[in-house]
Amino acid sequence: MSLKVQIKVLGLKEFIRKINTISNDQRKKVFSVISRGAIKIENTTKRVAPVKEGQLRANVNHEINIVRDRIFAKIGVNDNVGYALAVEKRKGTQARKPGKIIPYLKPSFRVHKKQILKDIKDAAKSLT
Repeated sequence: MSLKVQIKVLGLKEFIRKINTISNDQRKKVFSVISRGAIKIENTTKRVAPVKEGQLRANVNHEINIVRDRIFAKIGVNDNVGYALAVEKRKGTQARKPGKIIPYLKPSFRVHKKQILKDIKDAAKSLT
């Protein structure tokens, strides 16, 4: 993905350790919470992204990764949409009318940030 917003849940060594010792059902619950948050951001991004031909909107996606003691939810636009960053950063006129500036990815993240963090904390508490 060339343009992305990452949700990094830091300081989770104990959380990851708990995930490794819990049942598969509990593990599925934790990943479901993170995945649902990523999907919410992805859907909002698709809804608010400017559309000229639809290529930008069609190439918004997400993925969930675990690297060492961190869980990453990446929401972004595939590399084949070269103008995605210019649109997000308010540069150029791709898919917008002059004077109408609407970034799409970071605002979508901000809309859901508090609820996603709350859901992750609630999931972590349920593991104890």
